[in-house]
Amino acid sequence: PLLTTASRLLKEGQTIVILLYIVREWEGDPEALEGGRIDWFSAKEIDSLEKPPLDIELALQHGIDTWNWQITEPVPGSFELGLRAPDDTLLATAPAPFVSEDDARTARDTMVAALYDRLSVEGVHMVETLLLRPQIPGAQFLSWPGPDGLLVDPYSQRLIFVMPSGYARDFADPAAVAEPARPHRFRDREFRAHVERTIRQSCPAHLIPDLRWVDREAPGTASDPASFDQFEVRYLNWVRSRVIAGAPPAAAEAARDALVTSLSAIGAG
Repeated sequence: PLLTTASRLLKEGQTIVILLYIVREWEGDPEALEGGRIDWFSAKEIDSLEKPPLDIELALQHGIDTWNWQITEPVPGSFELGLRAPDDTLLATAPAPFVSEDDARTARDTMVAALYDRLSVEGVHMVETLLLRPQIPGAQFLSWPGPDGLLVDPYSQRLIFVMPSGYARDFADPAAVAEPARPHRFRDREFRAHVERTIRQSCPAHLIPDLRWVDREAPGTASDPASFDQFEVRYLNWVRSRVIAGAPPAAAEAARDALVTSLSAIGAG
């Protein structure tokens, strides 16, 4: 089935509809991004739509950049909102015109925010390695590369930034070719350079930033500690073990060891 979200952005009756392709898993009652209605469409109903649904990957690739949204005024007092690819191909339009350019701009900004916040999976995870120092005998030791081999002290004055690369691959197959995945603009070399420059310029002078762009696991492949998927799960478990008061020490130490194993695998990649 396909999922459509109708977001109540402005006044009653003024909505933007997003059609998402196949929903593979779902738990609980579906909800729209902005609280509007959600409908399930059969294949026959999809065929009867005036326009085909927009592939969500295509929407994410172009829809999170405001310059790809175009506001036009074909007739005085009627403003249309459309999403265009860089080659000027029209990808999507709002189902109804807006009475002012400000209303169209508000709808555009709301859609960009919804796509970015809920679906783009863009983000950065920062680990201050000092917090991962072994606290008990036998704890997992972090292996992290330096200019002359593994660092003797990988904990002092170091920050590790882990970001999704925009690719996915089968980690069990060294010859596997990485395929494009979310987030799409993280594959762009200029965008990466901008991110890395911003992080390095923002870090305190006494801390060494180490940045890693990490692939996701390709669908249907085995989990691997060096993947961004496994790192993120372990990172969040570790964060919860530190911020939740009264967390069992054994659980906190296990979460710490799991994160260290994942970081060591990433560093060795």
